[in-house]
Amino acid sequence: MTAELAAHLAEETGAAPGDPLPRAVAWQLGSLHSLVFSEIGRRTAAGERPGVIAADVLELIDAVEGLMGERLLGYAVREE
Repeated sequence: MTAELAAHLAEETGAAPGDPLPRAVAWQLGSLHSLVFSEIGRRTAAGERPGVIAADVLELIDAVEGLMGERLLGYAVREE
C-alpha cells in the first residue's frame, strides 16, 4: 500500500526519480493508517461501543495532524 501511494504521489507531484519525499509522505500516511486500524481493532475486540471508538479515533487523528505539520498536510493537494 505504501509503495503504491508513494508512486502515485510522485506521479501527481512530478517528483524527480529518486526523490525521497513521496516515499516519506506515504510512510507517514501509512503509519497513521496502521495506528487508526489497530486502535479500532483493539477496542472493538475489547467490546467498546462504536460511537465511543469513533469519537476517540477522531481525537487521535487530530493529535497526529498536529504533529504532521503543514508541509505534510499540504503535500500533493489538488487545486480544483
